[in-house]
Amino acid sequence: MKRSIMKKIVLVVVSLVLFSCNEDVLNTRPSDQIPIDDAVANVRNARATLFGAYSRLLDDLYYTGTLTGLGDIMTGNTSITAVNTGRFAFMYRYDYNSNTQDVNDVWNRCYSVIGNVNPIIAAMPEYDNVEDPDIEEKDQVLGEAHAIRALAFFDLMRVYGDRFTSNSEFGVPIPATLVNPDFTAELPRSSVSEVYDYILNDLNTALTLMDDDNSNAARFNTDAVNALLSRVYLYGADYENAIAAANRVSGYSLINNESDFRDFWLNSEGSELIFKIATTEVDNVGTPFGWIYNFGVNGNRQDYIPTAEFLSTYEVNDFRSDVYYADLASSGADGQVRTTVVKYPDNPAIGLAGVVEIMPLRFAEVVLNRAEAYYENGQQGQALSDLNLLRGSRGLPTVSLSGIALRDEIRAERRRELAFEGHYWHDLKRWNLDMVRIQDENCSGANCEFTVPASSNFWLFPVPVEEVNNNRNITQAPGYSG
Repeated sequence: MKRSIMKKIVLVVVSLVLFSCNEDVLNTRPSDQIPIDDAVANVRNARATLFGAYSRLLDDLYYTGTLTGLGDIMTGNTSITAVNTGRFAFMYRYDYNSNTQDVNDVWNRCYSVIGNVNPIIAAMPEYDNVEDPDIEEKDQVLGEAHAIRALAFFDLMRVYGDRFTSNSEFGVPIPATLVNPDFTAELPRSSVSEVYDYILNDLNTALTLMDDDNSNAARFNTDAVNALLSRVYLYGADYENAIAAANRVSGYSLINNESDFRDFWLNSEGSELIFKIATTEVDNVGTPFGWIYNFGVNGNRQDYIPTAEFLSTYEVNDFRSDVYYADLASSGADGQVRTTVVKYPDNPAIGLAGVVEIMPLRFAEVVLNRAEAYYENGQQGQALSDLNLLRGSRGLPTVSLSGIALRDEIRAERRRELAFEGHYWHDLKRWNLDMVRIQDENCSGANCEFTVPASSNFWLFPVPVEEVNNNRNITQAPGYSG
């Protein structure tokens, strides 16, 4: 019998390996299946199930691939090159519908993560075996499960849902939180506001459960939750709470010199790191991310390059230009020298070409979230102060701006700072702006400009056709058939 995509995902939620108390997420990969009840039978097993969810974030169709890639590839930040291998070309050209296989990517992986943590969230609140040697870790494991689920739903909404500020029915389905899920359930979309509230409830619940140890950036902690809250509140235009959440992130500092900033991206370690999708040589074999833009060890593979328009927005003395980009000769057939994204060098601790650690939450974004929230909340002085804080850390002089000019510069700074980290498409969506770019490298003339209006149906990815065909209660996104 056919099942919806969501049902298929729920069937594999207990794919994990059980391990001793001193092992961590870096050394854990799913290996085989056990009954769901056993997966949350004690804190040790629940922790292993939690680490199974962390491992799913590593998927090359999620954070180390599709989700991070689409945020820039679908915008004016990139041009497709003559040596493009076809990777993500459907996204670049907005040539997709509900039948496009890659449309499934984020949908499948997010619900897979949700399926991994739901049994923990269902079982652990009532678990009270005082003989369990790990009982003191129960709340921390439960808090991390809530945080991971919030992240997965947030990512689903960014791709498949309507804008967070809309009064829209086009949210995403919310499966019931059960240890043993109902495989026959055909779930409708929840509204945007229902999913938004669900995400916020998960994150604020996580804060009540977690301890004060924020030393491990490979696991969700209170700083990571507050950083994510600052982003979620910003998307929902709740500016006072976005500011408050950003202000709760403490103990971090912006890197203010080129050498340390380059090392930050090389080693995925430094004073700006809040949360990373950690990996090892074993974890991520065969799923390189860096080669989407540059595959330096085995040659300069340049599927996408930054547009000339975007590069022109960086000022003289902005050392990000030298850290993020370099002129390299292509290893493709033409051997052409192109300005190439080199933001993701091969981490020597991992030792594999193109395999890097994605850092979804870092302090620079928190500062930008707060700056934007300050501006929108009518606190222009504080917004300007945060803007200049970031500019000064990147080798740039302060500016004196107000009104729309200040707003636009905060947005432009966000585009430059977070380039190729997967944000810009989602920012354009929430700002309700058109996407405009020169479609192909070396193209000139009026026919080269490509625009996706803010009103386009493309800002909501379609629900995968298999889900629609096997779930009578799901509603397809506007503008798509099937």
